[in-house]
Amino acid sequence: MGDLERRGGTRRRAAPLLLVALAAVPPAAAAGLTPDEENTIAIFQRLAPGVVYITTVFAHEGPAVTTARRGVGSGFIVSAEGHLLTNAHVVEGSDDILVTIAGQERRKARVVGLDAATDMAVLQIENPPPNLTVIPLGSSARLQIGQKVLAIGNPFGLSQTLTVGVVSGLDRMLPTSRETIAGHVIQTDAAINVGNSGGPLLSSEGEAVGVNTALIQGAQSIAFAIPIDTVKAVLPQLLKEGRVIRPWIGISGKFVDEGLRKVFNVPLTSGFLVEDVGKGSPAEQAGIREGTLDVTVNGVRFLLGGDIITQVNDQPIRTSEDFFKALAGVKVGDDLRLTLFRGGQTLTRTLTLAERPR
Repeated sequence: MGDLERRGGTRRRAAPLLLVALAAVPPAAAAGLTPDEENTIAIFQRLAPGVVYITTVFAHEGPAVTTARRGVGSGFIVSAEGHLLTNAHVVEGSDDILVTIAGQERRKARVVGLDAATDMAVLQIENPPPNLTVIPLGSSARLQIGQKVLAIGNPFGLSQTLTVGVVSGLDRMLPTSRETIAGHVIQTDAAINVGNSGGPLLSSEGEAVGVNTALIQGAQSIAFAIPIDTVKAVLPQLLKEGRVIRPWIGISGKFVDEGLRKVFNVPLTSGFLVEDVGKGSPAEQAGIREGTLDVTVNGVRFLLGGDIITQVNDQPIRTSEDFFKALAGVKVGDDLRLTLFRGGQTLTRTLTLAERPR
């Protein structure tokens, strides 16, 4: 009986010590959270209210009835006045735009500015509620492969969804069906699906470093975001002009590499093969020749016989990256000196850049 009482007394004395030990454990550690998880949770809780769910309506007038098609996407608030960023392809051509803020309040929105080349659009929320959560814009210049990133959006209409991944690649070229996005894009393995377009790609510091824009259908963990520095470069013009004023050459075509040169029995050199010259364009005015010989190789159509651009302002042109670098910083009204390969001869032409037609 005495032993039992001693054991019982020992338990009674140990119990307060156990309670003290538990009280000394931080709540996060008690829940099993790592510092990285704590940071991820804090970023989501702080910034998710600044990510909106966008619903668009596209009306189509038929001979007997008008039908409506709906689309969904994401966007994020960048000013206390209710400006938000999203992708151009989310809202372009829509007849009505509704945004759901913080998963609750719905407001109409209108397009302030749109730029197809960067796939960016700025919207204005009509009658915005007070105390909007504004997502800060960081810098994409310091991004490194392997760096953690977070995506918040509305995939398949599932609002306020968070996915986490890393920067998988930088300076990726992302061709679109309309144009090539100006500048290079970020590749990430953070899950991005239909409905994520226009949402922010965030750093571990809680700053937007990109705008989620595309994924490769059928591939896993390959998605892309527009660098936020590209967005910041066009944002002032979108707010002021409603568009981005860009220089225009007026050509389209394909790059010629060593493989193509071996296939065709015509004079070719490495560079940009001009297949089409726009009517009234600076290229037409400068006498740039387009292709006339229609040839298909392995299912790919070529128009041969046009000029091949080998240099722009004395910079060699072999790839699309070379072209972007050569055109960096040029503006409407600048002169552009092109070195051409035509029928086995080298010649130069100078053109004056015009504004890209809208």
